[in-house]
Amino acid sequence: EMVYHEKQEGSLCAQHALNNLLQGQYFTAVDLAVVARQLDEAERLRMAEAGTESGSYLRFMAAESSNYDDSGFFSSQVIAKALKPFDIEIESILKPEFATTSKANPQNEAAFVCWLGEHWFTVRKIGDVWWNLDSMLKAPNQVSDTYLGMLLDEMVQQKYTVFVVKGELPQVNALTSPSADEGPGGGVGHRLGGAAAYDDELQRAIAASMMDVAAAPTGDGGSSAEVTTVYDESEIVDDAEAELRAAIAMSLEEDTPVATAAAAGATPPTQPAHPPTAAPPLTVEELRAKRLARFG
Repeated sequence: EMVYHEKQEGSLCAQHALNNLLQGQYFTAVDLAVVARQLDEAERLRMAEAGTESGSYLRFMAAESSNYDDSGFFSSQVIAKALKPFDIEIESILKPEFATTSKANPQNEAAFVCWLGEHWFTVRKIGDVWWNLDSMLKAPNQVSDTYLGMLLDEMVQQKYTVFVVKGELPQVNALTSPSADEGPGGGVGHRLGGAAAYDDELQRAIAASMMDVAAAPTGDGGSSAEVTTVYDESEIVDDAEAELRAAIAMSLEEDTPVATAAAAGATPPTQPAHPPTAAPPLTVEELRAKRLARFG
């Protein structure tokens, strides 16, 4: 049960977005450059039909390629052509025919590719779990069905072009979310009381990740990290569980008389000379129950 995630290297986000979409090392920058040059040559041949001495042809030949550059940028035409051998197409979610399908019910699709300027990233469903596979993230982010539409709407508002991915994606080891009757903490998408609380956490996490992406450098000076990481689903969930336990413990400490008195500027109550024997530590389930009793 693995999630393949390429991290940002230079300005190769188009390569990362494609490989994260296909869940494997399918393309290199060289492969995409070959596709871009094929598109440039096809455009040159069309322009030459009007005559190689025409003003439009001479301007085309003098201009830089619109399909790629030396930094690692690739156009949407390159992405679309690279996916054709897989019988996969990308189409704008703003097309009228998608208003009542892909846009209204994005959870029924297989994946989306988002593009703004020189940044590309993929949001894909693996099994029945959605993942934000943005290469600028340190690790894949799980996205619930409920929040998926909100994420895509936010991307459109930020002027991203959101493409719906059509076609059969390569099969990967599927991650299966728990059934509806499983209790809190039962698995992916069920933490701190179930899907509603999980959606709240995701909104905060993805909002923070968007800020990270907006602040991240691009171009030759962009961040560079290990290009490929294959994540075990249990590692992602276990790390999140550890963070949640730490947060719960901190919030419970705030309820103690010493913490309450200190916050109010009063002298904390004197501790007895022989304090009673400490109660056994709470289990994860008991911590969750206390957290839910306090915050609802």
